[in-house]
Amino acid sequence: MAAIHSKWNLKGLERKSFIIAQGESDHCPISLHMEKVKKLGPIPFPFNLTWIQEEGVMDLIHQTWLASVKRSLTFVWESKLQAIKNSLRKWLE
Repeated sequence: MAAIHSKWNLKGLERKSFIIAQGESDHCPISLHMEKVKKLGPIPFPFNLTWIQEEGVMDLIHQTWLASVKRSLTFVWESKLQAIKNSLRKWLE
């Protein structure tokens, strides 16, 4: 397995690595191939667990969750999660 930068995971790239024949060298060359993968949807929001240790974050999440949303349970769930994601994005700025 080749070591790659963690930010490449967010680029939607499929990675394959191949070990090339060693030959005369004492090194083992690796060939890394990357290609775009068919987009399967938006990149998930990366929630960092250390945020909950910050003052006021849990209150922000709680207040956002308490906002009234009327419709089907699925719509309410998705709307509240989207609202929390938006609130956290503003808080991160």
